[in-house]
Amino acid sequence: LYALLRNDPNPSELHVEEAFDGNLCRCTGYRPILDAAQSFSAERSCGKSKANGGGGGCCMEQNGVKNGDANDCCKSGIDGDSQSIKRFTPPGFIEYKPDTELIFPPSLRKHEFRPLAFGNKRKRWFRPVTLQQLLEIKSAYPSAKVIGGSTETQIEVKFKGMQYTASVFVGDIPELRQYDLHEDCLEIGGNIVLTDLEGIADKAVEYYGETR
Repeated sequence: LYALLRNDPNPSELHVEEAFDGNLCRCTGYRPILDAAQSFSAERSCGKSKANGGGGGCCMEQNGVKNGDANDCCKSGIDGDSQSIKRFTPPGFIEYKPDTELIFPPSLRKHEFRPLAFGNKRKRWFRPVTLQQLLEIKSAYPSAKVIGGSTETQIEVKFKGMQYTASVFVGDIPELRQYDLHEDCLEIGGNIVLTDLEGIADKAVEYYGETR
């Protein structure tokens, strides 16, 4: 949800649902999580929205007016006939304000992005950050398992008895996350995730046309 709002402050209900596709939750039901996420969508962001249980309906919904009436919008303040909404604010809790930018935590940027290697003689794990580093690792460990999402690898290890003495995570190599729109073809990097691929496909349709 955080990533979605960083890329689209006013997502549609469909975009919210698509953003949660593939996320598995074991602690509770999906409905309350999705309902909470939908409160950020453009259709449900108004407190008077019928989708949110607002009796009068959102100003964006009334009389078929798309742009709404600014004087009747719930975001324009509370009128004299309405009862103020009391919010519980725990001590030390900073209330979220819509005009506040949600930044990436600076404390998580303190370490330089660099290649990593862990393990011992029995098992080694590598995280290269350039294509050249990946080629050097594969040259030294030809049988190393190349890992992107790792879902299939865990199944192979647990149920098929496969053993990999060296694993190489390639998810942080920028060269494998790039794409190029050529005159006669679309070149896609080997580690582009499906979320990015959807946006690339939209750009390709715009560039090449729907009939190509």
